Amino acid sequence: MPRNSWLRTAALPLRRVVSREAGVLLTGSCCAQLAAVLALPVLTRLCDRESFGLFATFASLCGVLAPLVALRYEVGMLLPKSHRLAGDLFAACMGIVTVVGGSLGMIAIVVRRPLAAALNAPGLEELVLWLSAALILTGLLSVWSQWTLRKRAFGLLRRSKIGQGVGQALAQIVLCVWQPTAFGLWLGQAAGQVLALVPLRCCARELKRRLQTTSWTRMRNALVRYRNFPLYSSGSVILNVASLHAPVLLLSAFYGGEVVGGLALANVALLAPWALLGTAFSQVYLAEASEQLRAARPALTKHFIATFKRLLVLGSVPLVAFVALGPWIIPLVFGRQWESAGWYVAILGPMYFAQFVMSPVSQTLNVLERQGCQLGWDAARLVLVIAALVAPSLAGYRPVVTLALYSAAMTMAYGALLFLCVAAIKDEEFRRSDCNVPGMD
Repeated sequence: MPRNSWLRTAALPLRRVVSREAGVLLTGSCCAQLAAVLALPVLTRLCDRESFGLFATFASLCGVLAPLVALRYEVGMLLPKSHRLAGDLFAACMGIVTVVGGSLGMIAIVVRRPLAAALNAPGLEELVLWLSAALILTGLLSVWSQWTLRKRAFGLLRRSKIGQGVGQALAQIVLCVWQPTAFGLWLGQAAGQVLALVPLRCCARELKRRLQTTSWTRMRNALVRYRNFPLYSSGSVILNVASLHAPVLLLSAFYGGEVVGGLALANVALLAPWALLGTAFSQVYLAEASEQLRAARPALTKHFIATFKRLLVLGSVPLVAFVALGPWIIPLVFGRQWESAGWYVAILGPMYFAQFVMSPVSQTLNVLERQGCQLGWDAARLVLVIAALVAPSLAGYRPVVTLALYSAAMTMAYGALLFLCVAAIKDEEFRRSDCNVPGMD
C-alpha cells in the first residue's frame, strides 16, 4: 500500500463511531485524562519524587487488590435479562465490597511493617491505614458504574468520569499546597472518586429499594448463578493487573521511591496521548472483527492487517517524539528534578508503542474464543516482567539499564502476542475452509 494511502486510512477509525453511547463515554474519558495531564506540571513542582514514588507504590498495591474487592461479580450485573436477578446481584455486590475491602485492609494493617520494609517504602506504613477506605471507594465506584451501564445511562457515566478527573486534579493541587506528600496525593484521588459517585447517586436509592425487596436466599442464589466470575474471570484479571503494577512494586523494593516517582511520571506522559486513540481503535476493531466472524466470507486476515498498519502509522509519530525529545521536554515541562523521568520516557517508548499497536487487535483472541491463549500469554508476561526487573536489579545494574531490559522484554512479549493472533486467525480460516462452514450463527 502506498505511504500516502496509509496516512489517509490511518485516521479512518477516528471518524467512525461504533455507537453514540461509545462516543459519550469516550468524551468523558478524554476530559478526565486531559485534567490529569494539565495538573501534572503543577503537582510535580509541589511534590518531590519521593512523594510521587510512595503514592505510586500505594496506588499499585490498591490496583493489585482492586479486582478482588467485588470478586468480579459487578461484571455479571450486565448479563441477566431479569432486572430482579440483576438487582439481587447488585445488592450482594455492595455487601461483598464492604466485607472484602474491609478485610483486606485489616490484613494489610497487621502486616504493614514487613510490607513497607519489603517494598523499601517506610512511609507506606501510614498510608496502609487508609487501604480499606481506598479499596471500598474503588469497589463502590466500579459496582455503581456497572449498574449505571446496565441502565444505559451513559450521560451519567460521562459526568462521573469528568467529575472524577477534574475533581481529582483540583483536589490534589489544593491539598498538596497544604500537605505536599503522598497522603495529600491520595486524599486528592479519594476526593475525585467521591465526586465520581455523586452523578451516580441514583444507585444509592436503587440499593435502598433492593434491600427492602430482596432476601438473603435470593442474593445467595444470584451469587451461585454467576459464580464463574470469581472462579475463572478473576484469575485472568489478576494476572493482567499484576503485570501492570509489578514494575512499580519491584522497582520500589530495589531502588526506592525516587526511581518509582520518575517511572510514575513517565507512565502518565507516555500513556496519555496513546490511551484515547487505543480506546477508539479497540471499539471499532471489536465491532468489525465480530461482524467479520459472522459473515459468509470472512476476511479476518485482511481486516487485522489493515488495522495493524493504521496503528503503526498513528503510533509512530508519538514514538519518535518521545524517544528523541523526551529527555529535554520532560524537565522543561515538569521541572528540572524530573530529568531522569525524561530518560525513562525515551527508554519505555518502544514498549508503550508495542502495547498501543497490539492492545486493540489482541481482542482477536477473545473474538475467536481463544481465551486460553490469552490467559497463557498473560501468565507468561507476568513471569517475564518479574524476571526482566528482578535479575538486573539483583545484579546491581542502574535503574536505567533495568528499565531498558524491561522495555525490550515487554516489546518482545507483544511480538509474541502478534504471532498468537495471526496464528489464531489462520487456524480459524483453515477450519472454516476445511469444514466448509459458511458463517457463524
